[in-house]
Amino acid sequence: MKKEKKELENKNEKLKKECENKNEKKNTIGKKEKKLKR
Repeated sequence: MKKEKKELENKNEKLKKECENKNEKKNTIGKKEKKLKR
């Protein structure tokens, strides 16, 4: 049970990181624009 739970958590972590990376790539342009405005 514990092993299975850990594997699921690892999968979720990987998915989260992948989503974050995709969002970061989308947001980098927006962040650069915001920094220029400041």
